[in-house]
Amino acid sequence: MLVWFLLAIPVSTVVRRANFRLVAWNGRRRRARGVEVLFIIEGIPVVLLGFAVLWMLSDTPDQARWLTDEEKRSGAQAHRQ
Repeated sequence: MLVWFLLAIPVSTVVRRANFRLVAWNGRRRRARGVEVLFIIEGIPVVLLGFAVLWMLSDTPDQARWLTDEEKRSGAQAHRQ
């Protein structure tokens, strides 16, 4: 899991630089405010991920599909205390 996190850092840098170059080039052509457009472009995935997390996460350990029965019981006991 840590490997994917560490790999995401350079990948996000490459994607961010490519987005910035595209927006800056387009901004020079159309006289648009490139930084504002870049802010919106980079913010859309964050908002979508936030809604996905809210949809996927459960309210209690009993409702979690990825936990085993033993983990659900211990989580429910810890949640009640």
